[in-house]
Amino acid sequence: MLRTPSFIAVALAALLCACKPAPTRPSVPPPVSLPAPAWRGIATLADPSQAPRDGTLEVVLVAIGADDVKPITHAEFAVKPSTRIDFAVSADTTRETASAQLGWRVWLRDASGRLRYASDRIVAANRDTTASIPLAPVASR
Repeated sequence: MLRTPSFIAVALAALLCACKPAPTRPSVPPPVSLPAPAWRGIATLADPSQAPRDGTLEVVLVAIGADDVKPITHAEFAVKPSTRIDFAVSADTTRETASAQLGWRVWLRDASGRLRYASDRIVAANRDTTASIPLAPVASR
């Protein structure tokens, strides 16, 4: 003989499970495709043994005018010692800088913020081309 209360409980649970909607996966938006940075460079050190253990690479993309140098964008990157430090930044050039020659100024500081290496000149920068920027040691003061 069937026990009525337990049979009813099992039947009720089966009915609830049958009515429950199937779980759905949450809709995940497609990944946003951001444009790759168009301005790239490689800071190079002649002697990696002198590079700071932890440091900050500071890069400035500048527009070179007839009378002045105007910064367009500035970025800082945490770096480890290496002879080659790759970097990339995004920058919108405006109409006033579109006809100007663009270049990089680069500095490398140690973890305490002391300037250790710098580019000794402005190095030409071209969109979608990687510029190589040699860094020279900066004399201690």
